[in-house]
Amino acid sequence: MAGNEEQAKQLLKTVTVLGAANIVAAPFYWFGKEAGLTATTVANSAVLYSMHEQGKKERVPGNAINGLCTFFGQGKPIENGAKNIGKGGERIFDEVKENLEKLTR
Repeated sequence: MAGNEEQAKQLLKTVTVLGAANIVAAPFYWFGKEAGLTATTVANSAVLYSMHEQGKKERVPGNAINGLCTFFGQGKPIENGAKNIGKGGERIFDEVKENLEKLTR
């Protein structure tokens, strides 16, 4: 049960980071729907990429095992990518929260 609670917290933090990126990109809809859609797509792509890269750094053993399994034809790259994004989103959320707490002291 603890694993499910941890995954739920990780998902909530990751979705919060993606939501913040969408809120930052929302004013571009004032210039038109094409500009808003472009800004939202670029913001989400950048955030997802940075979360994936951060997750790769955090999940070194998991990525190594998946890489080895992929070599033998048994890997799950999409599941591994999703786990990287979840871990990276959690890490980014925690860093932002920590920095905001420092500013408010």
